[in-house]
Amino acid sequence: GIHTGVAQVGNAGSQQKVKYGPRGHAVNLASRIEGATKYLGAPILITEATRAMLPSEFHTRRLCRIRVVGMAQPVSVFEMHGTHAEPDWQSYRDSYEQALECFEKAEWTRAKEILESLPSG
Repeated sequence: GIHTGVAQVGNAGSQQKVKYGPRGHAVNLASRIEGATKYLGAPILITEATRAMLPSEFHTRRLCRIRVVGMAQPVSVFEMHGTHAEPDWQSYRDSYEQALECFEKAEWTRAKEILESLPSG
């Protein structure tokens, strides 16, 4: 799980036990996104903030919006596909994201039509 944002690093704890590490909202969100990888079946998930920082040669697909503990608004998560995307994959991604948008707008019939038109596999 990868998220881009401001984080703090430093010591935490007491005089008897000190732990050095990262902390803050960005770190917590990255941890929550990492936990979502097993539920979504994707080896790498990134947030929209990270996706915005990627060079254009990286290909991603928006999978969904998820609610994470400690955040009021859902967060869009993206699957990383890499730097070599075939035109078929790009077309598949575009159709998938269009169906996802229809689903999120409660346009169930249109979302179903789009998903049924996608090749299986």
